Amino acid sequence: MALLQFASGLLLYLGYAWLIGSLCSRWCLGAGSAPTTLASHAMLRRGEPWAAIACMLAGATSLYAAAATMSGLPLSAAHQAFWMTVTRTAMGRNCVAGVLIMVVVIALVKGEPRRWRALALGFSLAAFACCRAMNSHAAEDGVFSLGFAVECLHLILTSLWLGIVVMSAWIVVPRHRDAGALPAPERELYLERLSASATVALVGILLSGLYNVAMRLGSWSNVGGNTYSTLLLIKVGLVLLAMAIGAYNRLIGFPDIASRGKVKPVVLLLLRFESLLLVGALVAAISLASMPPPSSL
Repeated sequence: MALLQFASGLLLYLGYAWLIGSLCSRWCLGAGSAPTTLASHAMLRRGEPWAAIACMLAGATSLYAAAATMSGLPLSAAHQAFWMTVTRTAMGRNCVAGVLIMVVVIALVKGEPRRWRALALGFSLAAFACCRAMNSHAAEDGVFSLGFAVECLHLILTSLWLGIVVMSAWIVVPRHRDAGALPAPERELYLERLSASATVALVGILLSGLYNVAMRLGSWSNVGGNTYSTLLLIKVGLVLLAMAIGAYNRLIGFPDIASRGKVKPVVLLLLRFESLLLVGALVAAISLASMPPPSSL
């Protein structure tokens, strides 16, 4: 059951990162008419309904595993416990709300691209993050607390960073390797907006991450000597390494692409390595979410 909860949590947050990263990447690409831009838009949009479906299935599966754990029943006999969890607990109601939000998301991404649809999609994804944060330790002080607000912001920004890096590394940048693949104005617009989005996400992640670390560790004496802090240090190390790679691309890699019109293999390699580092940090974060922080012990 623990493995099922972990796998469903990983699928859920990967799906969420795809959605928010795809939305931001489509904004970064703008309304260009180059064939590679249109192909990138199409690829991003094709994946969005599947990402939303993955979020729904993963959320329901995670709740089912949690219901089985809380009832002490095997997975094969936890149907009634699952229904009671859905109808009688805050965790169940939050899960249902998340599923309904993803239904709205599917309706929004299946329609023709419109500015109001993009805005509605952004609000829906923010609401989904709030539903997930309601099941975290941050919600213990109430949904109007600073801790809850920081948790929502941290979830949105970390998913945004992971999403735009994955979209860039595996979908958009590989389609724009040659100088003639994308007109200079469209190329510069994409790189400028991508860099700005990543910078905003990183600043927010640093501030919200420092706050969360301070609240969950409680004191310096809790750094080391326990599994929670060890995993936290691994996560921080992966994030810092990904930030270093992102800084290189921001200061050297992307300006070189803008001036030369070509993507050096090392830039694409670093982007893909950064995406893997961020997935590793996500794995550590999901593991941390299943543990009580030292400050609560």
